[in-house]
Amino acid sequence: QPMRHRKKVVDKNIPSRPLVCAVLDLMVEFIVTHMMKDFPMDLYLRCVQIIHKLLCYQKEVQRLNYTWRELWSALINLLKFLLSNETSLLAKHNIFPLALLVVNLFNMFITYGDTFLPTSTSYDELYYEIVRMHQVFDNLYCMGRVLNGVVPRGANTLI
Repeated sequence: QPMRHRKKVVDKNIPSRPLVCAVLDLMVEFIVTHMMKDFPMDLYLRCVQIIHKLLCYQKEVQRLNYTWRELWSALINLLKFLLSNETSLLAKHNIFPLALLVVNLFNMFITYGDTFLPTSTSYDELYYEIVRMHQVFDNLYCMGRVLNGVVPRGANTLI
């Protein structure tokens, strides 16, 4: 199986950043490069939980100068992947806990973003991305409604 990792441009002039930025970069890289038929659900759950824990910690510490748009885009693409592969994924996994974790991350950004997003422009970008990609969230809600009661311990958590 070929490596799916993107080639990073090595720039020697990058200013030093907090370690949390490198960990978030790794989580984004994992999310983007491991959307495949043999979906590693346990690793995705762990990845999204790590992001959640980092954000919980970060909101208590300091604002973080990070390219949040990449993270938001990766999370939305993950939801799109879950939606477009719903039938095959549901045959092997309960996808709803992962979808709920991702939705909770966006809820956390909306609710507490002012404590760790660096500027009000970051907030504007977040809302722009959510509004621009609203169909993904609408479709996720619809899938939860349709499958409510069909998937035990799952769909009802999203509605």
